[in-house]
Amino acid sequence: MKGTLLDRFDTVNEWVGRILSYLILIIIGVVLFEVTLRYVFNSPTVWVHEMSGLLLMSYIMLGGGYTLLHRSHIKIDIFYERLSPKTRLILDLTIASLLFFCFTGVLLWKGGILAFQSVMIREISPSGVWAGPLYPFKALIPVGALLIMVQWVVMLIRDFRQVRVGNRTP
Repeated sequence: MKGTLLDRFDTVNEWVGRILSYLILIIIGVVLFEVTLRYVFNSPTVWVHEMSGLLLMSYIMLGGGYTLLHRSHIKIDIFYERLSPKTRLILDLTIASLLFFCFTGVLLWKGGILAFQSVMIREISPSGVWAGPLYPFKALIPVGALLIMVQWVVMLIRDFRQVRVGNRTP
């Protein structure tokens, strides 16, 4: 089944996740830089706090699809794991999907509007001295929502196929 459209979506989220793993090192470096300047040289920066927040937001938004690909999101298994695979599929296809698509749909819709407006005006940070660009980071909101939404659909298609043949694995 390698090479199918579903596998290609998996590959996109896998590579995004692998690339993002290096972003954590950059965030650590930026924060370490600030801590060193602040406490060793008594010379804090004006940009590190905001930049580290923007980088972390990027990591979280783009990492959702990778996390879903590896089924690593937190879930409450107390009752769910006791259900049969077909009952879990029904819950995934109905209640979980409804809640999921409501959340990611609003995130895609409102985040897309926010990103579009930010890109159109080339929004910069209102923090004064630094005034770094915000629009590249805001543009990642709908991208991340789309990545996780597509991965959810891929997951549901695979789960449905597995249940149909009687061997769904969580």
